[in-house]
Amino acid sequence: MLACGQVAPSRRFGTRAVACPAWPSRSTSGGAGVRAASEVLEELARAGGGDLGAELDRWRQSPKLATRVFSALTKQRRTELAGEVLSFMWEGRVQVDAFHCSAAISACAKGSQWQLALDLLASRMPEMSVAPVAVSYTAAIAACSNGRQWQLALGLMSSMPQESIAPDGVSFTAAMSACEKGGQWQLALGLLGQMPAVRLRPTETNFNAAIDACSKAGEWQQALGLLGKMSEFNLLPNDISYFDAVSVNSYLCVACFVGR
Repeated sequence: MLACGQVAPSRRFGTRAVACPAWPSRSTSGGAGVRAASEVLEELARAGGGDLGAELDRWRQSPKLATRVFSALTKQRRTELAGEVLSFMWEGRVQVDAFHCSAAISACAKGSQWQLALDLLASRMPEMSVAPVAVSYTAAIAACSNGRQWQLALGLMSSMPQESIAPDGVSFTAAMSACEKGGQWQLALGLLGQMPAVRLRPTETNFNAAIDACSKAGEWQQALGLLGKMSEFNLLPNDISYFDAVSVNSYLCVACFVGR
């Protein structure tokens, strides 16, 4: 699996080195790590997670209940604690699965913690013997997109087939969004063009992401061309499609008129 680079040991992710902050050390003997369990649990409780210590038993009986704490962390903007929740689940003998980890990565994405999201995918999941799924990668791609790390987002996309994981339409949308934020409209078009080759039918959302990338780059002809291409897939442009494609054209027309 592609991994993010750390100071020690040194790793590489994609085509560039990435410094990823390490998660707190964990103790299987119940002793104190970098932070006392009680301290972190109190923080999580204040962040909206409730009495997590009391919930551990319920999580053991029904592990899916644990995913709600990641939503609480997102709402309270404490996404930096997502990895610590996974650590306490692991130490508390709660069965951690790919969906818990994906929820944690998604929380990191929404909190603009792209480095921590990559560390969860590349380091913490293997440590817990949890195999990533498509949604895990998609969440990490979204984190890179939010962090304006388009190279890393594309690196994740390219690594999915190597891990025998097929990207889905949401994965492509997230990657195209990363390209849009990086001003890489050509790469966004390339991603859209790749979808039929991997037996994915582009949706309105996929086209909107590509149109948005062209629009933000001032490529109004490409954006309008995509509007016409949607009919090849029996798709109708929606309000977002028209707005993104037409707005840049209108802007350029006004700019030309003013510049006369």
